[in-house]
Amino acid sequence: MALPRFSIVTGANKGIGLAITKALAASPDATVVLAARNPELGRAAVESLSSSVAGRVVFHQLDVTSASSIAGLAEAVAANAFGAGTALDALICNAGWAAKGSAFTADIARQSLAVNAWGVRDCSRALLPSLRASAGGGQLVVVSSTVGNLNNLAPDAPQRARLAATDLGQAELDRLGESFVDAVASGDLKGWPRSAYGVSKMVATAQMRLLAREEAAAGSRVCVSACCPGYVRTDMSSNKGHLTPEQGADTPVWLASGGAGARTGEMWSKRKPMDFVNGW
Repeated sequence: MALPRFSIVTGANKGIGLAITKALAASPDATVVLAARNPELGRAAVESLSSSVAGRVVFHQLDVTSASSIAGLAEAVAANAFGAGTALDALICNAGWAAKGSAFTADIARQSLAVNAWGVRDCSRALLPSLRASAGGGQLVVVSSTVGNLNNLAPDAPQRARLAATDLGQAELDRLGESFVDAVASGDLKGWPRSAYGVSKMVATAQMRLLAREEAAAGSRVCVSACCPGYVRTDMSSNKGHLTPEQGADTPVWLASGGAGARTGEMWSKRKPMDFVNGW
């Protein structure tokens, strides 16, 4: 498996993101941008890897909910600020957020979508020009979840067909996400499940499929994929997962390295394709 020469991992200062970064930096000619919202934690994470990787890991501050922060990262790549060229081989959209406890409010729904779905949308669109310039065809990997598969919706839920539709456009997907926030605020879920995290991952996977269709239609060689890392022992799972971060990183790293047989627009788990609509 040939690791990408130049890659970016979002939400990479801990957990699965840090494990992905470490694995991608195993090659001596690799440059990996460890992108994280908190500069102090991000720089500490880079320092923690300094003696255990053969490649180069550099920190860049990134808040995936901030348009100016995302633009700053895209501009840094375009200006060759990381010394790896302006062609990006892999972008791993790993940044994620989940509320603790049982609270279920419109603000939680909004924040879940902002990080887990719209962060994927905005980071991907900002960095796709650099991915398209990759000599081997760039890899865009979205770290999603099986809780975002559409079989978690009722079979007759009206949004199920639209999230699965091959003619789903960006404006409609944005409206679907906004309709979930409105439904939570009103107290009438209108077919949505009672899971802000789950819905945000549904939208994130639908976003991946939409971007894959757009890139293919434009003749781009960028491969756009999503994956579920499994139930991993991280802060997000309150350390209850049965997999290590390194095990959770396996499929994202495999996809970022051009996973053999992977086709654009697919969802993966344990290096095996999944059905976004029906699950396994």
